[in-house]
Amino acid sequence: MAAFLTCTLSTLLLCLPLSAQIPQPGSEGRTKLPWLSNYDDALKRAAQDKKPILLDVTTDWCSWSKKMERETFADKNVQKELGDFVLVRLNAEEDANESVVKEFNVSSYPTLLILNYRGETIGENEGFLDAKDMLEFLQKHKALFKGNPLGYKEVQLPPDDPLFAALEKAAKLSEKAREPGYAQILDYYECKIQPDGRDRAIVRSTYLVLDDECLTLPQPEHSFDAARLKITFKSVRILNERGQGREIDTRLAKTENIYSSESIYWDVKNISLEVPKLKKGQILDVIEEWERQPIIPSSFFMRWNTGLKVLVDSDITLTFPKNFPLRRKARNCPTPVEEKKLPDGSIQWRLKTSNMEPVDFEPYSSPIDYWEGVVFYTPLTPDDMARWYTGLCKGRDELPPEAKTRLREILAKHQDPEARLQAIMDWVTKDIRYVSLAFKNSSHQPHAVKDTLSRKYGDCKDQSLLVMALCREAGIEAHLVLLGDEFADDPDLDTLSVEKFDHCIVQAITKGQTYYLDPAAGPRKVGSMVREYAGSPALVIQGNKGKVVTLPTYEPVVVNYKSVTIEASPEGGGILTEITRLQGENLARQKDEFQGANWEKNRRLLEEQFKKLGGKILETKITQPTEDRNYLEILVKMRLPRIGVRLANGFMVQMGQTPVINPELFSEERRHPFRFQATDTHQTIMELVLPEGAKLADPPESIEISEPFLKASRKFTFKDNVLRLEEHFQFLKARLPASDNERVRDTFRRWQENRTMAHRVELPPK
Repeated sequence: MAAFLTCTLSTLLLCLPLSAQIPQPGSEGRTKLPWLSNYDDALKRAAQDKKPILLDVTTDWCSWSKKMERETFADKNVQKELGDFVLVRLNAEEDANESVVKEFNVSSYPTLLILNYRGETIGENEGFLDAKDMLEFLQKHKALFKGNPLGYKEVQLPPDDPLFAALEKAAKLSEKAREPGYAQILDYYECKIQPDGRDRAIVRSTYLVLDDECLTLPQPEHSFDAARLKITFKSVRILNERGQGREIDTRLAKTENIYSSESIYWDVKNISLEVPKLKKGQILDVIEEWERQPIIPSSFFMRWNTGLKVLVDSDITLTFPKNFPLRRKARNCPTPVEEKKLPDGSIQWRLKTSNMEPVDFEPYSSPIDYWEGVVFYTPLTPDDMARWYTGLCKGRDELPPEAKTRLREILAKHQDPEARLQAIMDWVTKDIRYVSLAFKNSSHQPHAVKDTLSRKYGDCKDQSLLVMALCREAGIEAHLVLLGDEFADDPDLDTLSVEKFDHCIVQAITKGQTYYLDPAAGPRKVGSMVREYAGSPALVIQGNKGKVVTLPTYEPVVVNYKSVTIEASPEGGGILTEITRLQGENLARQKDEFQGANWEKNRRLLEEQFKKLGGKILETKITQPTEDRNYLEILVKMRLPRIGVRLANGFMVQMGQTPVINPELFSEERRHPFRFQATDTHQTIMELVLPEGAKLADPPESIEISEPFLKASRKFTFKDNVLRLEEHFQFLKARLPASDNERVRDTFRRWQENRTMAHRVELPPK
């Protein structure tokens, strides 16, 4: 956590006044530390004494720097370690230090840099360090300088290294490809697969920096499931375009538990190695070794991407035994895979490609439609998947006695099958907290239901296994169901794999009615589908049989409602009353945020905002959700100095609240199909109450749209001097071919033109 304690310009007002001074070197320490104040002098001293440099960049207002001076640099063990460094402290705000601060791209304080006598960065830390962390920081970097005043091993690539050919191609990169600030110029993957599906791969990823201000350059870092994958850095180099540079010592790499260094439940690791900030023309060259266990024994699955990123030189080589059933399937990749039989009887596949232009994404389409590359896989059937997952769950669905007792009480209370299902779901969703984390044994095997019940938390497969066990104990037929976004978008059974599924729900069948239950979605009415995967294909696990089904479509049961009433005055102003109501899934997603909000503070901020505009808040009211009222309602009433656009004899106003979809987003030529996801209905009711004697000069035009992907309507009425608009807007789940581009664009155009239609009101003469 120490690295996050920094002083930036945004915290200036929270720090000491600018008149304060940097503490004199060693003023708080046990001994006076020999801090230099000139960077060039530090370089000369380092070359003379053959020592590394510790550069402390700070300001005269940073409280964290002062705390580190008082506490960390005062520690006797830290001071002993500092004797092996040339110490220099620079004030980032002094003109004499401007070029140094810019060279090292320092923007937060304190920043500590370990440098060699050439001024090259060997290590860096942004933020406060306590004595323990400071000792670790100094000691691990000091070790790099033993017998080596540079602190690194110098590198010169051989002339035949593929980097040089890639750099020649990179010169042709378009400006469009330069937007991220870097380009991946080498993406090499050399993999050897064993008969049992285990594989070992050497991975080389090389990045060319195209912009000094690049902030998104990938660092050598990965998160991985340690039960299946082990990653080590073999070589990390910083090079110039001549292939010269230095090796970053991989002993500095950290492998940490991604969630907690103390937790025994999670087994997701993160390996990282910090490298200095790179400049234009520099190259980051990372070589890693990967060792993987297959999820299903003797199986293999891998996607090799050739088109979704700017890639100058892509090269994958797979070597596998002759009898290993590896197959491949290209998608939008015209380059063929070369095949070679090796002397030992094994087979080698190789694919070399290049992609010099980034992809232009089109609105309302899926990433799977853009994906270009080759899938390498061993063939699996739905039955193979079912046998595998049934085996993972075997023996883990046994309910403990206390759970059976509670279930009998539920069954005695509820006789209707749907009511029993609802009671089971209410039990699990209220008692078992959902966590979206991978567990230690693997990221696919659920925990035993007795453990889930005792811990009172679990992920989707833990909760679903519990629901299935409860249903079966109640005499209800129930099965686990596997689903995922990729399988939903591309249910290709030829390349069926575990990697296509990332969620688990339950299918329950009773009295001839089929229900799909998702305890991870939280409390909800049985029979209502979660819209994210409604209408999508999924895999039902029926013992050792797998069956692909299409989930029911999403039927919106909730209307997100907004009501706006404007009482216009003869002067062109008016009183606006706005009521917003959230319920259903939209409320569930934001419930905690709303309940934790400081409504009084928000009201004051709103009041200040309208005061600047000449308005005034008259009333605010928040109706919080309760057990018997599953909606949140916000009422705001305000006086406005004017309504719409003032005209000589009245005003002009537009009515409508739903988002405008710009039809110009859709190009004339579209390549990929449309994929629309279902939404709840958004309803807006607006009323404009005209003062006596006012006239509506422009008659409103209603509109109704009924398309496979959109149901929308705007109905106007004008009666008793009240202009009323009732608006409904709802996307439907649909997949349309790219050839329907004009139809989609015309639909959005008609909706936008109606929404932007202005209504002119003539006020009575004063």
